[in-house]
Amino acid sequence: MIQISPGIKGLIFDCDGTLIDNMHLHLLSWQKAFRDKGCEFTKEFLDNSSGMTLDETVALYNEINGTSLDSNEIVELKDLAFDELVKDAKPVEEICSIVINNFKKLPMAVVSGSRRSKVDHSLEITQLIDLFDVVLTADDPFPGKPDSALFLEAAKRLGVEPEKCLVFEDGLSGIIGAKKAGMKIIDVNEIVEKQRKKYSELGL
Repeated sequence: MIQISPGIKGLIFDCDGTLIDNMHLHLLSWQKAFRDKGCEFTKEFLDNSSGMTLDETVALYNEINGTSLDSNEIVELKDLAFDELVKDAKPVEEICSIVINNFKKLPMAVVSGSRRSKVDHSLEITQLIDLFDVVLTADDPFPGKPDSALFLEAAKRLGVEPEKCLVFEDGLSGIIGAKKAGMKIIDVNEIVEKQRKKYSELGL
């Protein structure tokens, strides 16, 4: 179990891929949305854009691939596909335990590149929805990751200096954004993969 050092005064969590193991479902839904438009969406691209808002993801795709896909249309297709898959998402037990164990001990925030409705749904699945002091999403007026703005705003609202915040992240863009904010970081990918392997061996 991860130990929180005494110098840490606030905790910040990404949502997708950190509190809930659903990034593989996001990949499948993105792939379906782009495939419907005759385009390919790869895991490598998702890894590089993880943490960005949905609109920023489509804009980056257009920039890199020279396409002119309509963001609203792609995002709607992606959301429809994801809604059909999300029932298979599982809480990341070790990270969720950290939230539960630190409730009312340390101020805590969620910083996500997803829309508020999707984040709320994920927090309901993980049964953590009432445990956070601050929840910031793509619906808030800040640039997405890898910009540091969301992280700095979360620290401000928590009343904690950025350097005393510990961030739990799975995405490269989120890790970069947290570093820019001067925060300490835990990369949760190994924890998520360990749980996924355990569930696979159990046939779950």
